Amino acid sequence: MRRHHLLPALAIGVGVSLITFALVAGPLDPPAGPVAGTNKTLAEVEPRIAINSTNTPGDADSLYKITAPGSYYLTGNITGVVAKHGIEIAASGVTLDLNGFDLVGIPGMGAFDGVSSLGIGFTNITVMNGSIRNWGGDGIDVSSIGQQVCRIEGILTSGNAGRGIFVSSGVVDHCSAIGNTGVGIAVGSASTVSNCTSRGSTNGGGYLAADGVSFTDCVAYQTTGFGFSSGNSCVFSRCVATLNLSDGFFLGQGCTIDGCDAVDNSGRGVHMIGGTVVASNIHSNSLVGIQVSGFTASTISSSSISTNGGDGITVGGQCTVTACDVFDNAGNGFSMGNSSTISGSNVTGNHQEGVFAKFGCLILNNLLDGNGELVGETANIRVSGTGGGTNRIEGNTCLRSNYGIRVDSAGNIIVRNTCSFNRTANWLISVNNYYGPIVNLVGVATPGQSGNGNGVDTLGTTHSNAKFSFSN
Repeated sequence: MRRHHLLPALAIGVGVSLITFALVAGPLDPPAGPVAGTNKTLAEVEPRIAINSTNTPGDADSLYKITAPGSYYLTGNITGVVAKHGIEIAASGVTLDLNGFDLVGIPGMGAFDGVSSLGIGFTNITVMNGSIRNWGGDGIDVSSIGQQVCRIEGILTSGNAGRGIFVSSGVVDHCSAIGNTGVGIAVGSASTVSNCTSRGSTNGGGYLAADGVSFTDCVAYQTTGFGFSSGNSCVFSRCVATLNLSDGFFLGQGCTIDGCDAVDNSGRGVHMIGGTVVASNIHSNSLVGIQVSGFTASTISSSSISTNGGDGITVGGQCTVTACDVFDNAGNGFSMGNSSTISGSNVTGNHQEGVFAKFGCLILNNLLDGNGELVGETANIRVSGTGGGTNRIEGNTCLRSNYGIRVDSAGNIIVRNTCSFNRTANWLISVNNYYGPIVNLVGVATPGQSGNGNGVDTLGTTHSNAKFSFSN
């Protein structure tokens, strides 16, 4: 009985739905009469200017030349000819949209660029959205004297005999420079480079920058020169330099490297005059992991520096290293220049000294384990050399080297350290140094503890500057 009542209800529901649909959808036939125009001119439909021989005729050294401000676009690919740039920009206020098309040079064309702007004082130029390859000069050269506020975006440039992209000042974003003979991407002062890749430059580095340039999320891979090379006061955030045939980062003074990787480069991971390295990974480079050559205040913090072919870190002076992991480097873990500090760091398994210092340094509260070859005079911490002295070595734990702490020069302060399991001796301290009592805990029977403690002191001293040896 329920089935017989349900069928009429369904039929009624379907009928109502069809009526509703017809009311909402409206008539399917087009209205009678001719289709009316939009009353828009061609310039209104496409307000930009097409690049062609009529709108942008070339001259003696260019296939096409832009001589007035405006928005221009390609309608097809461009093939180069001998002794001419592809597109020359000779005006300010120009936006050139390659529209996804390809500008391709030809063999024997000479040192001419895909896109060129070399006049004096041109500004506000944008080149975007396309491919530029195999030109006899640069892929893009917008380096007009006095040129400012340029933007290069969404460009793929490859196989050019010069640079991939050269900008006097401005923004380079989401571009790739692959297999160019010169530097992949070169920018002048106060520029911004982001989300770019430079790979395989055959006679140049990945990136070349003047002062005050910001790099974000960029990659330099397998170039024959430096991964990144810059002037002073540049900032590098989340950048990667790997498998370059020179240094990963070769920088001036006052630069900052934040959250970057320098891995497997044939030179140093980072070489700078002075600056800041924070939260970065510097691994497996053929020479020193991080080298700071200047005597200016520099900081290296919260970074991992390992398996490099020289020292993990070497500095000229006035450098502070904090909370770093420095391990398995072929040289010293940290070679300290004068008036430098290392604190709160793990320095382990480096093949020479764990920390090597000369004059006026602070070595504070570090864990040093297994530094130095199995046979030799190396130490977890060593102070040596002419002019050595006035170093403070405090609160460190030194394990499993030939010497725990070795002090060869006079005038140092050594307090509150712990040395254990070092093969030759826990301590080797020359005359005329200053240190608290050394308490040997080897063989001292101590009671066990449980619960809330029993007040027993097993250290054998209450001296605040005591040092401890045990299990040697």
